[in-house]
Amino acid sequence: MSLDTTIRNVQSALGTTVDGNPGPATWAAIHTKILGKKPASSAGLDAIIRAVQKKLGVFVDGSPGPATWAAIHLAVTAKKAPDVPKPSDQSAGIGSGKTADSRSEGNIVTLHPRVQPFARALIERAAGQGIIIKATSGTRSFAEQDKLYAKGRTIPPIGAKHTVTGAKGGFSNHNFGIAFDITIFTGSSDPEKAKTPVYESPLYKVIGSIGTGLGLDWGGNWKSRVDEPHFQLRPAWAADMEEPAMLTELRKRKDIGKDPFA
Repeated sequence: MSLDTTIRNVQSALGTTVDGNPGPATWAAIHTKILGKKPASSAGLDAIIRAVQKKLGVFVDGSPGPATWAAIHLAVTAKKAPDVPKPSDQSAGIGSGKTADSRSEGNIVTLHPRVQPFARALIERAAGQGIIIKATSGTRSFAEQDKLYAKGRTIPPIGAKHTVTGAKGGFSNHNFGIAFDITIFTGSSDPEKAKTPVYESPLYKVIGSIGTGLGLDWGGNWKSRVDEPHFQLRPAWAADMEEPAMLTELRKRKDIGKDPFA
């Protein structure tokens, strides 16, 4: 499908050459408009595109497809793009779209539809590097989160080493369908037969790199409570927010029934 009209509209709105062929000048203008600053003089085109994609909350791969251009068009012109696929088709570039193992799928289907393709793509790309992972936790209710928080505190065995999470209900991204946890499994090259969980391994850092490459936030990069199995898809409106502020907004949205990615 041609994106010529969408690209030309963006170029016209930015005051760059309108030719439907976005080069360095167009991308520099897009970066300045969307990130509020010019790209670094040393930044290559790939880095500029990835920075724009991350800011917009779309799949980060350095290859701008329909989903990226739709998000750029909306951000630059405040109008929907005229010649891109419908939103339901815009996850096509994230992985192959195939389902994961049965345990993972049971958790993935609880996630927001926007997040599900990212979880499957993470599992698929890890497998491509010979690492079997499964999604072992998806969306939790506030009550489920409170019960998890109580472990090691009011639910025996008591003690800091038995605590599972530092977040009460409403204070975890799992409560809003945008986060999931993974675990490495061994014992077979077949994910359905790999039954032995591995909770500590340098491979979690490899998986973290894969996840951030997809555009996910990784708990292994957190400063206060490092959580290597944790991944989440940050909404575009929260790109520059601290975690507490984002969670406050997510609770407000949940209260009024507003989509977390709207």
